[in-house]
Amino acid sequence: MKVISSVIAKADGAQVNVARVCAQAGVSRQFFYNQLARYRSGGLEALEPKSRRPLSSPNATPLKVEEHIVRLRKELEDAGLDHGATTIQWHLGRMKGLGVSVPAASTIHRILVGRGQVTAQPKKRPKTSWRRFEAPRPNEWWQIDAMDWVIATGLVKIFNIVDDHSRVAARSRCVNEATTVEAWTTFGQAAQVFGLPAGVLSDNGLCFSGKLRRFEVLFESKLRDAGIRPFNGRPYHPQTTGKVERFQQTLKKWLGTATGQLGGSDNAAALRRKGITSNARAICLAAVPYASNPSLAISSSCKPSSMSSAGSTTMNARIKASDDRSLSNDSAPAPLPHQPPSRSSTRCSLVICDATPKPTIAATSTSTTSSSTSAADTPVATPS
Repeated sequence: MKVISSVIAKADGAQVNVARVCAQAGVSRQFFYNQLARYRSGGLEALEPKSRRPLSSPNATPLKVEEHIVRLRKELEDAGLDHGATTIQWHLGRMKGLGVSVPAASTIHRILVGRGQVTAQPKKRPKTSWRRFEAPRPNEWWQIDAMDWVIATGLVKIFNIVDDHSRVAARSRCVNEATTVEAWTTFGQAAQVFGLPAGVLSDNGLCFSGKLRRFEVLFESKLRDAGIRPFNGRPYHPQTTGKVERFQQTLKKWLGTATGQLGGSDNAAALRRKGITSNARAICLAAVPYASNPSLAISSSCKPSSMSSAGSTTMNARIKASDDRSLSNDSAPAPLPHQPPSRSSTRCSLVICDATPKPTIAATSTSTTSSSTSAADTPVATPS
């Protein structure tokens, strides 16, 4: 304000020490005389700050791309899939005929905010406050968790296993009860396809760990016998297993949309309206494509390679040795080298079924892994 008053006084012919005024205000003399010239030409209105927006923006995102972004967000949201900026960027990268380079995720988010597509969540904890970690390579360790879901026959549990590095869904399996035996069965089925990891990260659920209760459950014992390190997050801190928790969020959203369910106790009523009753022994749902979430896709730098027959034999023998070992405190065998995941599929199948028959984990030959899966885990229909 002192600069403005001095400019007005100078224009009216008063004696003003320009150098002193500029030094006290922290501006240059050139700025003072520019303001003086603007005041003499247009008065006080000419001193209002002007817009610094350029007359043209050659690098601005084309309107056509913005329309694609808004359309993709609506389509993904209607399909029950993730529809954030990163997911939209992933889909734009695979769109033919776009004509321009794919915008950055921050640019896409800014476009969505400008179009009123983003709801502000000021109470949400900022991402910068989290301490992020990631395994240095695939099969370094897996994350395992179980979630609830309601089908026509009632409440069931779905085990999910996600690779910490690539976020590949190694296995999604539905059972009646989340027991430590079912947890080990699910892990064994995933290991027969993707190989054995060096470690398994889980929460403190009783089906995974008895550490807080000062005893060891079957799942932990089997992992140690196979030379795999089990470790857990601290109690009431699900962020430690955030990758599998985030996968389960996507899975619940997709299941609710794909089957017309509302989630929670309303799932059974929605299924009955679709004609699915408890007489059906198994309900097979189409796989969740990795394309629905770019975080589930395998990057080109860590694409899994096929497992050799010798490696498969070693792994199966290692699982069988763990199954045959008693629950004593014998020393676990030395860890074997990492077995790279198999490129047998780019989708994860979710099978909802009666888990009464216990599938056999140990394989006695080098045949394909599908022969070691019980009939209870055989899908009624396969995804297209």
